[in-house]
Amino acid sequence: MGFSLTHISYHGFLWQTVSMTDLGALGGSFSSAFGFNDSGQVVGFAGDASNNIHLFVWQSGVMTALPNLGAGFSHDLLFINNAGQAAGSSIPATGGDHAVLWTILPAPPTFTIAASAGLGGTISPTGNTTVTIGTHHTFTIIPNPNYRVLNVVVDGAPKGPIMTYTFSNVTTGHTISATFMLVASSGCEQRRQT
Repeated sequence: MGFSLTHISYHGFLWQTVSMTDLGALGGSFSSAFGFNDSGQVVGFAGDASNNIHLFVWQSGVMTALPNLGAGFSHDLLFINNAGQAAGSSIPATGGDHAVLWTILPAPPTFTIAASAGLGGTISPTGNTTVTIGTHHTFTIIPNPNYRVLNVVVDGAPKGPIMTYTFSNVTTGHTISATFMLVASSGCEQRRQT
């Protein structure tokens, strides 16, 4: 944890095992990390697009500016403990340095829903979709012209020829796939293998 110099800027980084993760910045050209906890939260300061300094928390790959005291600017952030409490100081518009304790909630867990479609149609969204725990996510199955939905399989269980499926209150990863059947112009149907 700290910062790494390039020829035009410096960025905070997190070193884990044998790899270095660039934490980025808040739209500016610099950042520096000062503290981290066992949950993977990192705190420090970073520049915005105008190179104004803001304190930040980085978690789950996202850097977020922390609030400051009123119209003033944030000044210093020293550490973060395992409860997500970050200690530092901030200078309000009225002046004077004030000690501040931020409580940073960990990012909620996310899960992946993998969606795929065979020949003859699409599923939307397709590919891997990241979903936050407890949320709902709907997939739409769309056959191409001259095709119809043959079957939709969710987590290995067939659901039949449905056009939409909603995962409710997501608490784990899921899979969804769709197969389609060619509808022949003579009125006969032919099954398409995927």
